[in-house]
Order: sequence, then C-alpha cells, then structure tokens
Amino acid sequence: VMPTRSVDTTKCEVVRMLKLTSNSVEPLSFICPRKSDLFQADLYPDCYAGKAAMSADDFFDGKNKSPVLQSMDPAHAPKDASAPVAKAFKPAKSASQLQSEVDRLQKYVDKLIGTLEQHKIRVPEP
Repeated sequence: VMPTRSVDTTKCEVVRMLKLTSNSVEPLSFICPRKSDLFQADLYPDCYAGKAAMSADDFFDGKNKSPVLQSMDPAHAPKDASAPVAKAFKPAKSASQLQSEVDRLQKYVDKLIGTLEQHKIRVPEP
C-alpha cells in the first residue's frame, strides 16, 4: 500500500497499491466513481504530512504530540511539496582514504585468522 498522500485526488483514487509479480511491479489504483470533477472532501481527510511532529529529545522526555497533517485538496497543497530539493552528496572520506582503511582492516582480519589457525580453530571461507 502506498502512502495516502500519493493518490490522485483529481481521479477520485482512494488507494494506490503496488502488485509484485514474478518479473515486474504493477501499480493498482482503486477509484471511487463520482460524477463531479471537484475535490471530494468526504473521500480525502487530512493525512500524515511525512514530517516529524517533535524531535527525538522531546519523545524521550515523554512528550506527546499529534502528527503533522496536510490537506489532500490540491488547492491547499504546499508549494514546496511538488519539487523537493535534494542535498548534494558529500563523501565523508576520499577514495584513497577508504582504500587505505580497507587495506588496514584486511591486514587485521588476516592477523585474526592467523591467530585462530594457531589455536587449530578452522575458519570457514566467506
């Protein structure tokens, strides 16, 4: 089942699901037939907006808040929701730093395997 905010309210779609077959994923739409092309408020109550209502610190302090809701009415849709901006990916380490770390860890694993073999403990191949 897909999130409620992903349905097409202009077509009176009430639920959208993804059907997994042996070689594909097929979208399934459940539509409630209506004569009017206008927004149907009775079909679309406010839904979860996908935003945290409080911080983790507030949660662990025992506070409780209602979820952040958004209107399903396209006329009230937030302007920024249609085009979310992704942050640029910045690697924490360079490729050479990662390779040197892999080499260091491989030497450590080889040392541990050698120690196990000295104690006649069989190490299975990965």
